Amino acid sequence: MLDAPGLFRLDTIVALDNARVILRNLCGAPMALQQDGYSHPVFAQGEVPLPEGLRVGHHQLAFTLGEPGDAVDVKVVLATLRIRDRGVVRITGQAMIARAG
Repeated sequence: MLDAPGLFRLDTIVALDNARVILRNLCGAPMALQQDGYSHPVFAQGEVPLPEGLRVGHHQLAFTLGEPGDAVDVKVVLATLRIRDRGVVRITGQAMIARAG
């Protein structure tokens, strides 16, 4: 869960091979999504041996929150680490918020 008090809350639910993102507008201002939210490839430099059954993922979304002239742009990056034999998925997230313009 990512929580920006008074702005938005983002929850992620993992079901099978899908990550469902629920975005809640907490401020009542208009919200406009800017990207598709689909997963993206993960690139690594050098040799990065991954143990068998370990899968990494990268998801991102962006949206604008607020009226023109008083809006903020939000970019969210979610990283997933799936450990298949344990049935565990670890999700870490970061949101970057800046004045639109």
